[in-house]
Amino acid sequence: MTCTKCQHSTVKKFGRYGRQRVQRYRCTSCSTTFSDPKPVSSLGSMRISEENAIRAIQCLIEGCSIRSTERMTGLHRDTIMQLLVLAGERCAKLMDERMRGLKCNYVQCDEIWTFVGKKQRHCRNDSPEFGDAWVFVAI
Repeated sequence: MTCTKCQHSTVKKFGRYGRQRVQRYRCTSCSTTFSDPKPVSSLGSMRISEENAIRAIQCLIEGCSIRSTERMTGLHRDTIMQLLVLAGERCAKLMDERMRGLKCNYVQCDEIWTFVGKKQRHCRNDSPEFGDAWVFVAI
C-alpha cells in the first residue's frame, strides 16, 4: 500500500469506518489518512452482483414488468429502476460514440402515440404539457 498524497510506501492501519467496515490507513511520512480504493464496477456504485443485474435487464428486455422482475430476481423495484436508468444512459452513450457518419439507403420510420396525464379530448383549460404525445422513431 502506498500513500495517495506523497507516494510513500510505509503506511500503518488506522482503524475502520462505515457499514462496510472499510480499512483506513495512515502514512507514516505525511500523516495523511486514506482507505483502500473502491473496486471499479461496471454498475457504478450499485452493490448488486453483475449476474443479478444481467438477469434483471434480460427480464425487462423480454417485456416483464418491474414488479414481476422484482419477484423473479429478488431485487427491490427501486434498484431495478436505477439499473434501468444506468443501462439507458450507457446505451445512449454507446450510440452517440459509435453511430457516426452513417450512409443509409433505407430508413424505417414509425410513430408511437401516448398521452401525458390524460387524453387530449379530456384536456380543457389544462396545462399544454398534458394531452396527446407522439414519439417518432427512425431505424
